Amino acid sequence: MSSRRTLGSLVTLPALLPGSAVAQTGTEADGALLLVGLTLIVGVMAAFTIVVGAVVLAVSTPYVEALERRIYDAPVRSGAVGIATLIGGFVLTIVALLVVAVVGEIGGGEPVVDLLGMLVLVALLVGGMVFVTLADVIGSIVAGFTLLRRFGSGEPNRWLALVVGSVVVSVLYLIPLVNVAAMAVVVGLGAGAMVGHWRSGRNGGASGPGEPAGG
Repeated sequence: MSSRRTLGSLVTLPALLPGSAVAQTGTEADGALLLVGLTLIVGVMAAFTIVVGAVVLAVSTPYVEALERRIYDAPVRSGAVGIATLIGGFVLTIVALLVVAVVGEIGGGEPVVDLLGMLVLVALLVGGMVFVTLADVIGSIVAGFTLLRRFGSGEPNRWLALVVGSVVVSVLYLIPLVNVAAMAVVVGLGAGAMVGHWRSGRNGGASGPGEPAGG
């Protein structure tokens, strides 16, 4: 009985080997394809952030420096203000959608009313996207600056910080669960610093914590 089982196993073993090899090859191919896809996504995301960040740095490096100081001096406050701003913007957009829908119903589908409603929504959406993008760029620069300070020597270069931060943040954005926390921290800090800087300017250049007046 044992001999027949052994013989049967030897007969069926060669038939199973090609299938196993094909399955292994297919798995490796899928893994390689996934890795290439993820690398491409990270590259595109990082490239977009780098391009926008380069424009921001080229236009106003002092502005970026002021936001960095604000984040370093009061990270918790900047993050809280940023998260509150993002939530408020989302709520505002929802309210605007409801108002436009109600006004459209009251206006009886008048083309002018519909057009104005669409313009308001487009302005809110575009403005929100620009704001979030800038906040993400600022947060990425600060992240890169912090990493270079931690693991490098001397005062880091902001252009290099932009590249390093953009790549690292783009990788974090692809990791499930981690991406939510990373977005909250990076975008929240950037948004909070931007809002704080704007409020400081409205108050006549009053300085934030540890920030020179007018900065």
